[in-house]
This record gives sequence, C-alpha cells and structure tokens, in this order.
Amino acid sequence: MASTIDAVLLMALGGPESMDEVRPFITAVLGGRKVPPRRIEEVVHHYEAVGGRSPLTELTLQQARALEARLASDGLPVPVFVGMRCWTPWLADTVQEMARRGVRRAAVVILSAQPDRSTESQYQGSLANACNALDGPTPEFVHVPPWHDHPLYGGGLVPGIPEQSVRYRNRPLCGDTYRCCEFDHPESDRNRGLCVFRESPHHIGHGRVQRHHRERNG
Repeated sequence: MASTIDAVLLMALGGPESMDEVRPFITAVLGGRKVPPRRIEEVVHHYEAVGGRSPLTELTLQQARALEARLASDGLPVPVFVGMRCWTPWLADTVQEMARRGVRRAAVVILSAQPDRSTESQYQGSLANACNALDGPTPEFVHVPPWHDHPLYGGGLVPGIPEQSVRYRNRPLCGDTYRCCEFDHPESDRNRGLCVFRESPHHIGHGRVQRHHRERNG
C-alpha cells in the first residue's frame, strides 16, 4: 500500500441489531423502491428466524480493529474506519469524522465480496454523497480492486462448502430462503457438486445474481 495512504475505510451494507430496527433497515436498503408488503414481511420473518439481528456491524468493527493492528505491525500505523451504506455507523457520519481528523487520502474496501456494477455504483454514489455534504476539505478516496477472486478469500471458503452442502442437503427449499446451485472446483476430486447456500436475511430477490452472471459472461 502506498505510503501516502493515511487511513482505510471499510464499507458494507450494515444491518439491524434488534427486531425494532429491522423494518427501518429494510426501508433504508430499498431506498424508495417499491416492493410488495408481503415480500417485506417475508424478510422480517427471515430476521426473526435468525434471532432478530445481524452480526455484520459487530464483525466488521472487529475486522477493522484487526486490520488496524496488522497494518501497524507491518509499519503502516493508520486508522481504519467503518461506514455502512444503509445503517449505523452511517457512511456520511464516518466520512465526516475522517475529515474532522484530517484524513487526506484513504484506501476504500467494499466488503461486498461479489459486487456487480449496480452494487459498486451504489457504494460509490453513497460515498460521493457523503463527500458532497462536507463543508471543509474532502479526503481523497482510492478504491481497492475487487477481491472476490483473491486466493486467500477462495481458500477460506472452499473448505466449508462440503460441510454446508451436507448441512442443508436434507432441508426443505422454502421460497427464497434456500437455493440450489451447481459449483465447479478444479482442485477437487469431485469437479462438480450440488450445494445449497443460505441467503442473507435481508435478501429481496435473486435478479442481482443473474445480472452479475450476465455481466461476467457476456
């Protein structure tokens, strides 16, 4: 990382920490888009089924502290900030805090592992809006390239795929909560397999996945 970087910003979607926050969070995620009330209630039920909260914010804050410590040990003692696009800590508040602390040039990591063009534009738009709201000097933000195909990320996921496959194999596929997909793993003795992945509770539809596939494969 270049020596001119004096901070890191981790951006994620955010998530509710109690059932009281679920509906306001869904409203923030939708951003004014019209969704049938029945579908919203299904998403609310998904959160009820997993305990009424998302661990995303807590885990992201832990990740930020771990990254800050690792960078310091590598000779780059810079602060790591967390900004959420649809919940607290709100991205606009985080950018304001970064400006107040005199950050000049920050590396930005979008924590959505599989961003499509729509997702990237939403994060970039939210960051631009946060910068436009500043009264004083605006930090420069340098985006880290997508990391979904980084060997360390894939290596951390692959060992868990067979376990998750067995775990969900005999579970009913109910509505949008579970979906089946085939996967290829070139280093596996079983080059093809069937795996069931559980979607995140706030999932509204799978059109984004289909759109990303079209973008990647023309």
